[in-house]
Amino acid sequence: MSTPILPYALWLSGTNQNSIPANDNSLRNEILHGLVVSLATTAQPASPDEGDIYIIPAAATGAQWSTFDEDDIAIFKGGSWIAYAPVDGVRVNVAGVTYKYLAGAWTSSGAGGTDAVDVAYDNTTSGLAATDAQAAIDELAAAGAGGLTWNPQTASYTLELTDANNGVAMNVATANTLTVPPNSSEAFPIGASILIEQEGAGLTTVAAGAGVTIRKRGSSLALGGQYALATLVKRGTDEWILSGDIAA
Repeated sequence: MSTPILPYALWLSGTNQNSIPANDNSLRNEILHGLVVSLATTAQPASPDEGDIYIIPAAATGAQWSTFDEDDIAIFKGGSWIAYAPVDGVRVNVAGVTYKYLAGAWTSSGAGGTDAVDVAYDNTTSGLAATDAQAAIDELAAAGAGGLTWNPQTASYTLELTDANNGVAMNVATANTLTVPPNSSEAFPIGASILIEQEGAGLTTVAAGAGVTIRKRGSSLALGGQYALATLVKRGTDEWILSGDIAA
């Protein structure tokens, strides 16, 4: 089994032959900052150049390559091949394309790029559940492809950020309440809309959380009955508009 490429080797004061870990670390640094020739070459090159770097593929052949593990990073130095095992998060440059090792495999991140999954995403304003860029893209794509997502409830419920631009179905047999929380609790983006359905026979009434104002045409905040639909739209920090099939 090859030595992991990270962390670098350490040596304490008084260690004999300090040049051994020093040279070893120099090779690791050269690999991580050098240009990998290929990750698909299976036959050990007959006449490699000094400093050539390869990623060892499955079923590699050759006097030294056949003894290395798949996915090892090997460098040719001083007439011999030296291999290191990758660790999660390590990146190398393969012919100008960045590759990252994660979960037992090398994957392309594009030409000098970074995987979207590695980019943190602040969902405070959008109300998405995603916390990285890739998840945000996937969440938006899923919403666009399939329309709004229904959140079924069987008891009184307080809205959550994930309900933004989606629907809540109140399937309750008895009278129930759907509460709009204050911005300090759930910071829905201004312009967010939420479709409410009274799925069950129990009357659904919309309630304003602490400091929340709900504007509506009449005096009622109750839906019109079973299968009635109403929409909440946020137009201010703690101000919402309720419209639709509302009880008289």
